[in-house]
Amino acid sequence: APATGAAPREEVALRWGTLHSPEEQQEAGVAWLKALFEHMQLDIQVSARADIDESTIYYDLSGPETSSLFGRGGTSPRAIEAIQRVLLQHMQSRGGVWQVHVDVDGFRQQRAERLEAAAHALALAAQRVNKSLVVAGMNEFERRVVHRALEHDAKVRTESTGHGTFRKLRVQPS
Repeated sequence: APATGAAPREEVALRWGTLHSPEEQQEAGVAWLKALFEHMQLDIQVSARADIDESTIYYDLSGPETSSLFGRGGTSPRAIEAIQRVLLQHMQSRGGVWQVHVDVDGFRQQRAERLEAAAHALALAAQRVNKSLVVAGMNEFERRVVHRALEHDAKVRTESTGHGTFRKLRVQPS
């Protein structure tokens, strides 16, 4: 091993293995998350389910200490998003090809429901003023929820414009 104590790439590959099936990816993600929370000394339970149609594994976190994953006021999912990003990188480094989503006590689902309601309100407003409405400050998940909520509404179109953190969502009458 190198003097820094880091394991050589081959040793890491042997220790972690390569992921092939959705079940292996699901189990590996659960194990990784459990190890993370154990290391953080947090009492958090992890469950998972795979959605074959979407090629996505959903990890659900629950327990008495999940509130520590939210920012002040309990409304900022930044820690959850960071965990999700690192988990995805970990899975991809092992050959995993599925997307991963991490939800805490149903927060993501509740957020999606609120965003869908807001999407329909935006669609009505865009139709009423007969002009495009632009919304900034939404992350990828939030924009995707709005796009999906309005994709079958023939009266409006949605598009994301811009790059990186300056990306915006446009809702325009058809």
